[in-house]
Amino acid sequence: MTHKFAQFFFKLLQGTCLTDAERAAIRADFIAHMRARPYTQTRAENPLQTIAFFLFKKPAAITLCLSLVVFGAGSVAYASNNSLPGEALYTIKVNVVEEVKSAFLSKEKKARFEVERTARRIQEATKLASENRLTPETLKLMETHLEEHAQTISKLTETINAEGNAEISADIHTELQATLAANKEIFTAVIPEESIEETQTLIAAIETIEDAAKLETTEAVIALVQNEDIPKYDLQKISEETRVLIEEETAAVRQMVETAPETSSIARKFAAVQKITEEGERRLKEGAVRESVALFQEAKIRAKEVSVLVETSKEPQIKIQADENEPQTAPPQITNAPRETIAKIPIGQPASAEMPSPTQAKIEQPLPNTPPKIISYPSVPVGAPQSEIPFTWEAFDPENDTLRWELWWGDEERRENQEVCESSSCSRISASHTFTDPGLYTARVRVYDGKGESDGYSFIIDIRATAEEQTSAQEPVAPSERREGESITPIRERERRR
Repeated sequence: MTHKFAQFFFKLLQGTCLTDAERAAIRADFIAHMRARPYTQTRAENPLQTIAFFLFKKPAAITLCLSLVVFGAGSVAYASNNSLPGEALYTIKVNVVEEVKSAFLSKEKKARFEVERTARRIQEATKLASENRLTPETLKLMETHLEEHAQTISKLTETINAEGNAEISADIHTELQATLAANKEIFTAVIPEESIEETQTLIAAIETIEDAAKLETTEAVIALVQNEDIPKYDLQKISEETRVLIEEETAAVRQMVETAPETSSIARKFAAVQKITEEGERRLKEGAVRESVALFQEAKIRAKEVSVLVETSKEPQIKIQADENEPQTAPPQITNAPRETIAKIPIGQPASAEMPSPTQAKIEQPLPNTPPKIISYPSVPVGAPQSEIPFTWEAFDPENDTLRWELWWGDEERRENQEVCESSSCSRISASHTFTDPGLYTARVRVYDGKGESDGYSFIIDIRATAEEQTSAQEPVAPSERREGESITPIRERERRR
């Protein structure tokens, strides 16, 4: 078709149109055809292929759409379970999947789930460390998540306490303390040498949360053993019940421990649990019920730690074993040497100047070290200015290490008076102090084992100016108001005294 022909053709079309008669004939033929073949309603062979399905069957359409969304989201959620920080699906895992699951749980289950999430964050950091993929951004993200989980646990346990379930709150803190201790040990064991300094902030955050959980359980035990109004029989019952819980916890992991090398972390920690339990049983038989309460509570926490360590070590990329280059040493021998009074503890320098920090010690020591545990908490009397106040403390160390004590009296004159050891390993000391002015003083006591581990607590000393004030302050505390047959627990006693 040439250019001139095209111009002629389109010019011809512009002048061409149907006449009125032609239009009428076409219309009549079209109407006659429709009348000869009327429309009949027939079911479509496949309703899903018709627009009417979506227009008139809305419930079915909505169900189909939701199914596609749910199954699609479920696939994404499942794929995100094994994601690690820095990967595409990790945000969905932490901020969507875990949050949705937590939203449908009760307060107690939600708090325990937050403990589980805390463990997951450390385990994720452990996997990245084992693959040498830790970055400053990842460490900062892990620290942020841990702080958020800790705050959530704190708020939930406060609410649980307020609702009268203080025992549940205490058990959650015990679980948190053991979980953090076990996962922290695994994490520090796999950190590459070049990343040790970068991870100190994250390790410090873990230890801060662990110390807060430990404080909750320690305060509960102190409130119980310092109350002279609680009958000895009730304390004995508490010890026996805790011992049963320890046996149940250790029975679940005994087979795994028996197959582990004797120098492995799991085996040594399990041995520490047995020693603490045996010491608690010995004290219980001797009638030292208050000390047995503290020992069994410590053994319960350590048993939970072993259980968490066993479960975590089942991961294929995590193995808890002793260092092959570590020389084999015989287990410490516990002697029955008679108690004797020896010279005052050297107090020339603080312990921090002679011992590495707990974090550094854990990184450098391939074999675990069980910290000492204070087992006697003397009642704090109300004193007067210029009057000497005596104290006696006792601690137990499963490895029979020689202990070192430090005291802060809270009046700016640190360790003014003598501390005297009453045993060869310095597990028991006597100390005294004289306050110059009346007031409330926050004192602290801490015991070190010389290997970077310690235990301690703080307490209030009330110095009254007059004899009348001292007498009124020393009036006995009213006995616990509880129903007949109701058991006493450390946490319940602490809440009563508050």
